[in-house]
Amino acid sequence: MVGNTAMDTVALTLDTTFWDAVAMFAGYYYADHHPKEGKQYGDLSNMTEIVLSLSKSFGPLETSVALIYDDPDYFHNQPGDIKDETMLQLYLTYTF
Repeated sequence: MVGNTAMDTVALTLDTTFWDAVAMFAGYYYADHHPKEGKQYGDLSNMTEIVLSLSKSFGPLETSVALIYDDPDYFHNQPGDIKDETMLQLYLTYTF
């Protein structure tokens, strides 16, 4: 959605390392759609997303956990529209 035409977008991110090499990432993303000024992106008027993640490597094993909150808003709310959504993602990656 962010790369579509007729969008006003904001992206704020913070990336740092603390506590014995634990990496933290925080991001706030907002996209506002103006269909009168360009191609319409379905019925979605704007989207807000907040991402928080922590990761750490243990030799060849990389671990990370991400908490993602999405808040889509629609021009015309329909019964099937997606409401606020929170996702938890866990990753274990072994590099060889």
